Amino acid sequence: MLSAEPKEYSSLPLTVGIAGAIVVSAFAGWLALKGNAVSGDGDQPAASPVAAIADPEPVGAAPVDIDAELRKARLAADADLLVSPAEQNALYFYGRVLAADPQNPVAKAERDALLATLSLRVDDHLAAREFDAAYELAVEASRHSPEHPLVGEMHGALNDYVAAIAAEASRLATNGRDDDAVAALAALERLPGLGDDYVASARQAVVDIQQARLAAEQQSREAAQRVAEQAELGTAQKVRDAIAAGNFIAPEGESARDHLARLDAGSEHKAELVSAFRAALLASIETLLEAGELADAEAQLVAVRELGVEDEALAALSADYEARLVEREKSQVLPLTEFIQLSAAPARYPPTARQADTTGWVEVAFTVTSAGRTADIEILRAEPGEVFNSAVIAAVETWTFVPRQFRGRPIDQRTAARLVFNLE
Repeated sequence: MLSAEPKEYSSLPLTVGIAGAIVVSAFAGWLALKGNAVSGDGDQPAASPVAAIADPEPVGAAPVDIDAELRKARLAADADLLVSPAEQNALYFYGRVLAADPQNPVAKAERDALLATLSLRVDDHLAAREFDAAYELAVEASRHSPEHPLVGEMHGALNDYVAAIAAEASRLATNGRDDDAVAALAALERLPGLGDDYVASARQAVVDIQQARLAAEQQSREAAQRVAEQAELGTAQKVRDAIAAGNFIAPEGESARDHLARLDAGSEHKAELVSAFRAALLASIETLLEAGELADAEAQLVAVRELGVEDEALAALSADYEARLVEREKSQVLPLTEFIQLSAAPARYPPTARQADTTGWVEVAFTVTSAGRTADIEILRAEPGEVFNSAVIAAVETWTFVPRQFRGRPIDQRTAARLVFNLE
């Protein structure tokens, strides 16, 4: 909603420039009031956005019965016929009295009170956004008492209301609400009594604001683009520096991977840097595999796959990693309790050892193959000597197991057991 109350607006340079444009161009198009009415405090501009008011009605030269005219004025006032109908309203009769006797104190006082009432009604109409009604009252008041200060106040209120709408249109345009600004200008044009120059200047002020705002927005976009381009160049350089330092995926936040992720997909540097990052990672993974640093190699393999490029080089490194991982797992010696044993024939007690009441034990290592059989049987330690070794080997050769699973497939796995020989 548009308001007749003065408002504070932005102090941006754009708004300051527009405010000057409104003051200079709008006031230049205002029409002077007939009779050069002024406000009560003497600060009202000599020009007004409201067009000129009709000339005051001439008072006839016939003799005037002052008492009779005063009675007519009071009766009209009591009937609320303050400014109309023509030649039958209170202001008209007071005017006749004052034309005959300009210093008549009763007529002056009562007319002033009537004008004060009209001024309040003008304010009430403006507060209710009833500009037509307020304007009509001001027109009639000016017709009968054009030079009275209260008439000047009425026109000042009208001017403030009109100026507030023009200022609102400018504010809306400043804030980018162009459709609302157009609607405010349309409301301004519908108000009666405005000079064409004033409306044209208000429209031009809004156009100037829009053009200045659009130019400022374009400059802002260009500045933001320059900042973004500089930031992109800086990020691209950080990627290169991190690659050169070997900081491929660590430290967190400062790695080549992290800096690369900050580049927009449409960056002209992205493809080049992704290629350089990938090549550096592949070379690093190969070195790590040769050094047996499988955990670091795996982390970098994940980073390479995140780039979304699969080729023979990556496939070969992945296969090498899997093979080394399986080989490392196979080389571990797990306790026998880690396996599910399907058959476990006990070792036969050697007859000679039984006859000699010999007891002892044997620690044996072997491989549980991916087929669940045993292989590569190896005696680790035995007591006494080699008394029970053959019996242990013969027994272990018959054992079967559920194969050990690793990374989704069965593998050969080393294990060990201790077999005890006791006559009891």
